[in-house]
Amino acid sequence: MSQIDWTDSSTTPEGSEHRSSSSWRHYPWGTQVEFEGYKATFPARNGRVYGQINNAVRFKSGDLLFNVHPDNICYLFSQEIKRFTYVFELNWGPGTLLWSVAPDRNGNVFCTLSGIRTGTSITDAAFGNWGGIVVVNPRKHLLKTIAERGEIVDPYSIQVRPDGKLVIADFADFGGSGRIYSVDSVTGSIEILARGKYLLDPTCAFIDGENVLWIANGDQENQDGEIIALDLSTGERKTVYPREGNMSGALLGVYPVDDDYIIATKNEWDQRTHSAVILINKKTGEAEKLLQATNESPQFFSNIGSVLGTRLFTAECCNRELIEFDLRERKVIHRYDLSPIMHGHLGMRNSFDAISGVYAIP
Repeated sequence: MSQIDWTDSSTTPEGSEHRSSSSWRHYPWGTQVEFEGYKATFPARNGRVYGQINNAVRFKSGDLLFNVHPDNICYLFSQEIKRFTYVFELNWGPGTLLWSVAPDRNGNVFCTLSGIRTGTSITDAAFGNWGGIVVVNPRKHLLKTIAERGEIVDPYSIQVRPDGKLVIADFADFGGSGRIYSVDSVTGSIEILARGKYLLDPTCAFIDGENVLWIANGDQENQDGEIIALDLSTGERKTVYPREGNMSGALLGVYPVDDDYIIATKNEWDQRTHSAVILINKKTGEAEKLLQATNESPQFFSNIGSVLGTRLFTAECCNRELIEFDLRERKVIHRYDLSPIMHGHLGMRNSFDAISGVYAIP
């Protein structure tokens, strides 16, 4: 039986340290992977994506999609009946984590996956070895890998552009670097938009109407971070929201509100007392904390939220709530119970016991 052996270094950016090599052996029936004592077997390349799909689910504009990490399940929240519907469960390889589920106007849901869990329940996870970008269409019962490996190491957030291209933030092993790239959702071809020493664990990014790329530099090691704006037309780069100091919360999220404002998410682990959802003026950098954890009320928010008109939706994972926040009135107008789909307990077992993103159906 034929096989190909090699030590993979394709995920190491030029000039950076390769943190963990992996041995890949390809057979007609699949691929065997081994690194640092961990062994796993993938299905054959044309059958790598697998899962279960609810073909009967129906999407409506304004409904919300989000993922529950421990189960790798995507759920839909109906604005009409205020209930949750199972959409699909997705796995791309043994122990992977489903990060984002971003819908387009045609019934497709684009997903990012990466990592290896160290146990059956998530006690820890290893990153920096492989990643994949996948499309799911429930009505068509479609599961397909769009792109994988190479530059795709740990893809996290997704922005679906009007031309169908995807903007992906890749934190690349939380190794003090990372990259932002565009992926053609049909061909899988990749265009690098940003990389370099000014990137530090980017987990979220999007391009606005003025061709400015907004990047959340997470800085997981120091639990800090910043928001960077990169003008893709001129190459000009500036810091819009600066660092606040070690343990102030890793700046893991950035997403649009309108032409003038963005929202950032800070999540601090392990006490969860500095987590915040922050409204920021794009031009002045003036910031206002809309939701804020305290010593008396630890909180952990979804890194990616969704704005519909004047309403912000974000998940709060300590108390298992989907929060609906009125941006005009500056107040919470409803809290929906997430415990039926996030297990019954309050509090978090680990940082993956969470919902990382809330995406609105266009």
